[in-house]
Amino acid sequence: MKLLVDTNVLIDIRKSKGDKEAQERYAKILYAHDIYVPGVVEAELLHGAVSEKNQRELHKSLDAFAGANLGDSDWKTLGDQLYKYRVNGLTLPLADAIIASTGMKYDYTIWTEDGHFGLMQNVFPQLKVVRTEELLK
Repeated sequence: MKLLVDTNVLIDIRKSKGDKEAQERYAKILYAHDIYVPGVVEAELLHGAVSEKNQRELHKSLDAFAGANLGDSDWKTLGDQLYKYRVNGLTLPLADAIIASTGMKYDYTIWTEDGHFGLMQNVFPQLKVVRTEELLK
């Protein structure tokens, strides 16, 4: 499966460094799937760096993943999707909308623990979303 990883998953992976069992669970997923990280997730993760050393470590970690991003012609599509979310009563972070749009563009499954994506599926049923526990089954 081609997984587009949300920021919260990458943060959870980094936080689990001292937990051997959690690291094994994440490794099982990472090695079993094609993993992609959108640019907006890279930016969010780097924004949260706590030091220059941490920032360098994050850059190195992110370099291990393939990227997936929207192109110039995709921004109008994203705007149309944002409109559709709004008229359906959904207000959500722009980063989440970008991730969802990228996932739909490439037909990737979004790996997240964020509840916004489930709500977004109500508007765009073709949006594929999976949680960590589902990937471990």
